[in-house]
Amino acid sequence: MNENEQKRLLLIKYCNKYLSQSNILMKPFIRKCLDKLERKKTIKTRDIYKLSHLLSHNMSMTREQVHKYFKPLTIKSVKPDTSIDLTQFFYIGDI
Repeated sequence: MNENEQKRLLLIKYCNKYLSQSNILMKPFIRKCLDKLERKKTIKTRDIYKLSHLLSHNMSMTREQVHKYFKPLTIKSVKPDTSIDLTQFFYIGDI
């Protein structure tokens, strides 16, 4: 079992723990995250930020440390290159 799998299982464990508590108000959100984690899908970075408030108490870390710890489980969005480069259409002799 690799490190990311261990982190995913740990996050699943904590999500289940929070769902069993009666005082947690964001249960629908936690269920959504738990569903994604159980299907081995990535979750959004902002989801980790939302969960980090709860996780920081249980893991004895700051919210930033929690975010960095679970960062490999998040979606890595890559922005497409939107710069327009027309040099490929020019012949060197034309310039």
